[in-house]
Amino acid sequence: MTSRANPVRLKIPQEHLIGRIDGLHEGPALICIAGLHGNEPLGLNALLQVFSDLRHLQQRMSGSFVALAGNLAALRAGQRFLDEDLNRIWKEEDLERLKTSAPSSGSERREQEQLFGLLDRLLSEPNGEKYFLDLHTSSAAGSPFAIFSDSLRNRDFARWFPSTKILGLEELLDGPLLDYVGSRGAVTLGFEAGQHEDPQSVEIHAAAIWVGLVTAGLLSAGDCPQYKNGLRRLLRAARPGPRIVDVHYRHPVRVSDQFRMMAGFSNFQPVKRDQVLAGDFRGPVKAPREGLILMPLYQEQGQDGFFLVRTVSPFWLGVSRLLRHLPLDYLLRLLPGIHTVAKRPHALDVKPQTLRWLTLDLFHLLGYRKRRRNGSFIRFTKRGFDLKSPFQPSKPKRER
Repeated sequence: MTSRANPVRLKIPQEHLIGRIDGLHEGPALICIAGLHGNEPLGLNALLQVFSDLRHLQQRMSGSFVALAGNLAALRAGQRFLDEDLNRIWKEEDLERLKTSAPSSGSERREQEQLFGLLDRLLSEPNGEKYFLDLHTSSAAGSPFAIFSDSLRNRDFARWFPSTKILGLEELLDGPLLDYVGSRGAVTLGFEAGQHEDPQSVEIHAAAIWVGLVTAGLLSAGDCPQYKNGLRRLLRAARPGPRIVDVHYRHPVRVSDQFRMMAGFSNFQPVKRDQVLAGDFRGPVKAPREGLILMPLYQEQGQDGFFLVRTVSPFWLGVSRLLRHLPLDYLLRLLPGIHTVAKRPHALDVKPQTLRWLTLDLFHLLGYRKRRRNGSFIRFTKRGFDLKSPFQPSKPKRER
């Protein structure tokens, strides 16, 4: 399935800032972005719709709602990206270049510079918690799902969305926008509403935004009839299946691979070990283990052929919450083969031989989900601001 230019009627905004609505009282901020990928305009449709409707509720609002458009040039072209994926260039080295280098060449780098300045201003505002909602669609059919990095603050936000929740994607991807925004202390959530050209994706995205507005505390449920309608819409869209899953495999692809996904796969469809899922210039691509398939690639552009996920027991999430309130994180640093990292309070360098007897799941329980090779060590990183927000508290959230 290939992307088409402007698969829905949509006037692309001229600027990244679509608009901002401030309530009568101080409170949290919900920042929403859609269209980071240019072949995903339906989230932008939903965002424009909610922004228009929310004006009528401004007198009941506390805090601020900010609507942003992502990759403007790619949206106009109807392509995922023009030069490189805008949702993969928010790594530390990319951000350092933004701060110190001359303006970049390339369409996505210019878009990033504009978004970076805008987000920096929004995330530097002093009052109230910051929430960030990133809207996407996928090339495969399937029920909606929410993606979040594993901090307890993110979990507490995500649990109010009655859709399947995805943990662990941060381990396998480098440079998504949510990583940067989360590193600034905001509560973050990515929301995938459905297939790129399915009109229902607009309704589902709109429902997710209304749920986000109430969950973040900008509106009370009683003041927002769209909230209950949104919950019902999300519940109808949720298919029977796992409520929380963990990503344990990513199949990376390059243009030179000539990757082609086999037809008929949808999100959360069970697959067996060694089942043929796709093909490339080497031959058949088989599932390395059993699991549920996520985001099979049915478009020309993309670096992820598919993911495999597995169900997570709520019991272990409860154990993880308990452990993170205990000083076990500091005790972990005292074990042989584990070293702290200078100027990186949330990172540990671990000798590979240590992992032979110290289970990877323990690091996950304590919040250390991202791991990368660092010389002779494996560097584990956890999300900062796991338990406590860096922003000044706003007024207490209204009752939902």
